[in-house]
Amino acid sequence: MKTTKTIEQQRGTTLVELSWAMVLGVLVAGTLFASQRTSIESFNGSILEHKATGTLRGGLKEVRKEIRSARPDSITVGSPSTFLGSGSSPFLEFQTPVEFDYATGSVTWGGDEQVDATVGYYVEGDEIARYILISGVRSDATRTVLVDDLVDDGAQVPVAVTWIENKNLLALTLQVAAPGGSSANARNISTMIRVEPIFDF
Repeated sequence: MKTTKTIEQQRGTTLVELSWAMVLGVLVAGTLFASQRTSIESFNGSILEHKATGTLRGGLKEVRKEIRSARPDSITVGSPSTFLGSGSSPFLEFQTPVEFDYATGSVTWGGDEQVDATVGYYVEGDEIARYILISGVRSDATRTVLVDDLVDDGAQVPVAVTWIENKNLLALTLQVAAPGGSSANARNISTMIRVEPIFDF
C-alpha cells in the first residue's frame, strides 16, 4: 500500500526554530569565550604576580643582608605617622661595619665605606629608597630598592617596622600591591631579621 506524506509532515525548519538555534549557539559560544578569557587573564595575572614577587624578594634580600650586619645600638625605627607619603622621614636608620682593626680589635662604623655615616630607608610613594646620611646631610647615593611594589593610596602606611632590642630582632612588614597597583587585593609580606654583626665584640 502506497503512503503519501501530508504537507504538515513534509515541512522543513521554521524561521522560529532557526532563530532559537542561533540564539543557543551564540549563548554557548559566548560562555566558552568568557571562560577562556577569564583563564587567560588569570594566567597573565599569575605571571605578573610571579615577576613582582621575584623583584620584591631581590630587594628584600638586599635590605636583609645589610640590616643583619648593623650595629644593634645604632638602629633607629621611625614612627609610621612621620613617614607616610614623605620622602624625608626614614622608617629605619642604622650603621654597618666600615673598617676592622686587627691590631686593636676595634670596629669603625658607618655606611657605604663612609666612617660615621648612617644608612637609612624611607618610603617614596610606592617605592622604598635607601640613602646615606653623612654629617647630618643626605648624600647623592640615594637609590631605589623596591620599585612599584607597595600600596600607595595615601591612607595607610605600607611599611611597619618593630625593633625588638632585647632579642636583636627586626620585624619588617610590607603591604604589597596586587599587579596593576591595586590596593584591593594587597597582601602583607613579613620578615624577621636577626641582627648579628660579625665584628661586634
